[in-house]
Amino acid sequence: MRSGFGLCLGLALGLLGSLATAASAGSWLDQPEGYSWNTPSMDLPAPVDDPTSFQFDPACAATTGRGVENDHDQAVVDAGWTLFGQHQTSFGIDVVTGTSGYDGMCRPMGYHAFVFVGDAFAGTISPDSMAARSDGAGTVVALVPGGLIGQFVRYAPTDLLCCPSSVVTVQYAIVARPGGPILAPQSSSVNLPN
Repeated sequence: MRSGFGLCLGLALGLLGSLATAASAGSWLDQPEGYSWNTPSMDLPAPVDDPTSFQFDPACAATTGRGVENDHDQAVVDAGWTLFGQHQTSFGIDVVTGTSGYDGMCRPMGYHAFVFVGDAFAGTISPDSMAARSDGAGTVVALVPGGLIGQFVRYAPTDLLCCPSSVVTVQYAIVARPGGPILAPQSSSVNLPN
């Protein structure tokens, strides 16, 4: 039987481990422009089964989720995700957000923004799933001709969860490749809070 101290130490180390994982999720934003994880004709990623992550809560899905509206939504659901957020479509680009869980305030945890061009899946805006109020959490803020714009929060180790140190804006292009289009980051800029 574990002692109270051993149990507390184990829980604390597990929490620190999950925080370190969340903190490193935004490290891809430090890569040079042009870094891309998306490939032509790639499959939609499935949610990662992570025992340290928050769990799926049907009550959150009922209040923040949304139903299937088109074939792209259905493809995301078929890959194992729960739809949430607003459906975005313009310039032949469709963005669908899906999550694998929620925190206690029904914020998405382990989520992705999936980008479709015509009938093809072009990729995700981040190489790893994201979590609300953690380094690298992002969203699509605009669809533009030939691409889109995403914004991602960056947390320093000393930042409070309310107040990330900066926001990185990433400009993406839809790039035609043999086998299908891909979503590729083209440039980024860092904005400091006021």
